[in-house]
Amino acid sequence: SLVRYNELDRTLDELNTLVKSVRSLQQQPTEDLNQFLQHCHNKNRELTHRRTELQNVRQAISEISPELHSDDTRQLIQKLNLLEIQWNDAERTLTTLIDSLTKRRSEYEDFEHKFIRLIQWFEHFRSNEINDRLNGLTLQVSLEVLKNDIRNILADKRRNDNDEKEIQQITKDYSDILHAHPKADKNGEKLLRIKELNRRWEGLNETVHDSMKNLKYMLSIHGDFQLTQDSLAVWLTDLEVVLTNLEHLSEAPLNDKLQQLNDIDREIHEKLAKIEYVQTCANYLLNKTVDARGLTINMNELTKCCQQLINLTKRIKTIKQKLINSNNRHLDLISSPPRVSPIHKRLASPSSSRPRSAARSPVRSSAGSSTRSPVRSPVHSPVRSIRPRHRLLRSYDSIESEDRRQRADDLLADFEDILLQINGDIRAKEENLYSPTPVGIQIEHLPNEFSYNRTLISTHRKIDALQELIPQIRQELGTYLIQDLNYDPSVLDIMNKWSRLQTLASNKDEELTQNRQQWKNFKRQLDNLEQAAQQVSNQNDHSLSRTSHSKHDTNQRLNEFQTLLKSTNELAINFNDNSNEWILIEHRLQSIQDKVQLLSSKSTYQRCEIKINPNLKHEVLEISCQLDHLELLAHSLEPVDDNEMNQTINRTKLHRFIRIHDDLEILNERIVLVSDRPLSPISDDQIRLTTDLKLILNRLHSIKRVVKIYLEQLEKLLASNELNQSSSLSKHSPLRTSNNNLQVIVLN
Repeated sequence: SLVRYNELDRTLDELNTLVKSVRSLQQQPTEDLNQFLQHCHNKNRELTHRRTELQNVRQAISEISPELHSDDTRQLIQKLNLLEIQWNDAERTLTTLIDSLTKRRSEYEDFEHKFIRLIQWFEHFRSNEINDRLNGLTLQVSLEVLKNDIRNILADKRRNDNDEKEIQQITKDYSDILHAHPKADKNGEKLLRIKELNRRWEGLNETVHDSMKNLKYMLSIHGDFQLTQDSLAVWLTDLEVVLTNLEHLSEAPLNDKLQQLNDIDREIHEKLAKIEYVQTCANYLLNKTVDARGLTINMNELTKCCQQLINLTKRIKTIKQKLINSNNRHLDLISSPPRVSPIHKRLASPSSSRPRSAARSPVRSSAGSSTRSPVRSPVHSPVRSIRPRHRLLRSYDSIESEDRRQRADDLLADFEDILLQINGDIRAKEENLYSPTPVGIQIEHLPNEFSYNRTLISTHRKIDALQELIPQIRQELGTYLIQDLNYDPSVLDIMNKWSRLQTLASNKDEELTQNRQQWKNFKRQLDNLEQAAQQVSNQNDHSLSRTSHSKHDTNQRLNEFQTLLKSTNELAINFNDNSNEWILIEHRLQSIQDKVQLLSSKSTYQRCEIKINPNLKHEVLEISCQLDHLELLAHSLEPVDDNEMNQTINRTKLHRFIRIHDDLEILNERIVLVSDRPLSPISDDQIRLTTDLKLILNRLHSIKRVVKIYLEQLEKLLASNELNQSSSLSKHSPLRTSNNNLQVIVLN
């Protein structure tokens, strides 16, 4: 018993020494960060591997406790309990230390990566963007100069750090010497050296700060110039196509064509603000000769754009004049001004959803009206032919006075016009009701009070007007009517269609209500999934692989979570409409699925020995950490606000998302390089690494899609705000080019 007691006591001392060695890592100095981080990982694996020894010691104490004195047993148990507490604390400390070191290393390398990426961007810009996209913007020697400036800035940064250390050391030495020997520096050489180093250090710091600030601002202006000029070129191409189709291929009515031409003309004048902004950017880049030596901009493309706008404006005026002349020849056939009856006025009131235009009430004529007074001639709509009245009236000759004939013709014309309007309205409403019911994201675009029955209000008012007109006609022309107008085939057909339309609208409202409820449940379930995924991920970091019981609970939670995720994905299939808003929903689902797969992978392989290349493992870990950082950064940025009119704020957001997109591209290249490296022949290691890389790559593509959507929204918002600001612009700044020969172009 005494021998076993001594062995247990010695084992506890060894384990205590291991715990103390872990706790001493926080105060241990190191020069190689990667080596120290690897040492921490080894200690963490050793703690996990030797944790079972604590259970073995506790079991051994229970076995020999009857043979030992109670004080010795209590002493061993107290020592073991204290060691378990210290063990848990050491594990938490080591985990925190590893996370902190990984983050520090990522931040340490971030500065170098950013400048390397900037140099790569300049190389790519010089080799591809200049020739392929701008075709008018040339950078001669400035890119090489800017690249050298960036390298000089990096060198200045390193020299600044060395200078700062040297200044501190020399200042300390100088103070020590003067303290020991007050007359040692009679000539003041050391003092002059200290002042020189201070001056050099401050000058270099100021140069680095100013150069980087000017460079970033110039790159921002250059990016705005490029985006705006490209969007103008695309817009001009689209405008040419639309105008050609409208002039030669369109079969739309005259009023629609004129309206489209007016819209195009107005859009051209609104684009003047964007052209002025391009001019401002170009003038800034040309004037900044200090920051961009040798930078010249060929403004031929912008001149061509302005000339195209002038030609399009002239072309629009020509087309409008042709259409107006053709319309005037048609209107010359109309002999008298329009006359609107009280029924027409009631139908054209502001309460109606479809007001009558003035063009629908020209002169109406009838058989035998040419021999009557031209002042009281009846009127009819030019969009339809004169319908015979013998199906409604017995004969006009049976009507005695001419005023009665005029009144009869007016009432019947109103009756026919109402029938035509109701028929057209019903056909339009039927097309709307037979269209698919909104689902998913489409419901978000509908007002909360929207219903299909509310869309029938205008038709219902026309039906009421018809029902008011029929008794009036029966009262005034009852003796001359062939039959009751309520039994007229046209009226019966309209009433049948109206009844069918109301039934269809009620069914559509019920279907819309169900779709609203399903979409609401789906969004609630998606929010709950995100919260549950985060909770499971947090709990897994502390409880996974601790005991078999916790592992069983974790696996059970993961199985339940996967079942819920599967049902949510099945619901999502019904709502997929391939829109940009749905891509954001897919990104959220993909993020949840990636977390579940990652947790399942950790649960499956958490007891397998990692036998892959340590450097490869560390690189995968770094990529994952950087991807987490970029995803957090993308989510932390303010969302795109469509009501934000401050262009500076919108451009700042745009540039931040562009930088995130560039970082994602660099990570993508690193993942490709890691995937091409040879793997360990052990199948478990290969499967695990392949699975991790696949999950990381899927997350990266998902984040890139979301960032791309935000970039498109910001570009559209910038263009829209520039159009809105064009109304306050009355003059345009002159345009300066590299050869100073471009004239000012103003569109009237």
